[in-house]
Amino acid sequence: MGSEQGMTRRGRGRAAKTLPLAQDYEGSPGYRTKDGALVRELMHPVAHGIQSQSLVGILIPSGKRTLRHRHQRAEKVYHVTEGRGWMMIDEDRIQVQRGDTIGVPAGTAHYVEAHRLHSLQLLCCCVPAYCADDVELLEADSADDVVSLDELAEFVGEEIQEDDIVRPLPPLLIENGAQAKALRKRLGLSQPKFWHVVSVSQAVSSRYESGRTIPDVVRILLHLGYGSDVEADELLTYLRTFPEQDGQGALPTFGVSDGPLLRTFRERLGISQRAFWGNVFMTQSGGSRYEQGRSMSPWLPALLRLVYGRDDDARAILGTLRLNSR
Repeated sequence: MGSEQGMTRRGRGRAAKTLPLAQDYEGSPGYRTKDGALVRELMHPVAHGIQSQSLVGILIPSGKRTLRHRHQRAEKVYHVTEGRGWMMIDEDRIQVQRGDTIGVPAGTAHYVEAHRLHSLQLLCCCVPAYCADDVELLEADSADDVVSLDELAEFVGEEIQEDDIVRPLPPLLIENGAQAKALRKRLGLSQPKFWHVVSVSQAVSSRYESGRTIPDVVRILLHLGYGSDVEADELLTYLRTFPEQDGQGALPTFGVSDGPLLRTFRERLGISQRAFWGNVFMTQSGGSRYEQGRSMSPWLPALLRLVYGRDDDARAILGTLRLNSR
């Protein structure tokens, strides 16, 4: 790409518009994805002039693999540019080498594994664009053969900080879809009525009750809505207790696409990006994308207001959750 600063696109009857469609490989950000891949982000709608897909370069060190996972919405195409290894797609183990291309439909369990003597380099395109919220892990991040942060640091040539939630998630009333379904039936509620409390559609709630991972923010809101008065108050107190809580009370009105406004709020408070998003149980990389303009899930604004809003605002949200659950 060299010295190119961008590329232009011309529309009929319009002046040229400069978009950042050229990305230098060495200048692209490196990070460890939720499934454990070491990637360089080459194209993404948040940072580049494209609309509906993303492209990353991936390195799997020799003898290592990603975590088994699937994407609820995105389909992926992998192209091997160097090395040898395997793709595990559902129950099929496929040997791959330089020049091979593999498609993974949305909802399909898969992982990538490098040969013990050869690292594996790939390009991966996601449609729609990669989003950490769309990744459902199907195994714990504890295996010795999964890539490490030290290997990521070597990959991008710089020190990498652990991109982890700042504080632990407390025990919650609902851990999985089976428990949610059991509680719903015990309360005698229909699926639409039970999940409407946290603004989850029937189609999505059906997937949760069938085994799909329920996002942490949804489980928190379910706990606040369906837990006892004492349990709800204890969780709200926990949510609103953190080292930077002097910043509570000045949170502006915002919508799901107002991440840049939240960045301004965070910077005015002097809270680091990692701590700010960690207080709502989000990773720094996820929060960074929101601050750059990516739309948030419909549940996250409520949690942000519960954590960073005024006491009366937080109590009002809690009251609405509990009223709607009755």
